Amino acid sequence: MTRHLTLGGLTFSPLVVAFALALLATMAMSATLARLGAYRHLWHRPLVEVSILCVLVAAFDTALGLGSSA
Repeated sequence: MTRHLTLGGLTFSPLVVAFALALLATMAMSATLARLGAYRHLWHRPLVEVSILCVLVAAFDTALGLGSSA
């Protein structure tokens, strides 16, 4: 059975929780990369940001065990 988050009577999927955490982390990483000037060396900034978001969603889902059925 998957773990769901309930706030104020609303039930959220574990993937929504992982996505929200990953979105916050992606925004922080993007600001840091922009401040460091790393985006000058990258070909397509939006593609890099979406890629970081996808990797972080998978990482949060795996690390927090949100998608596991235990």
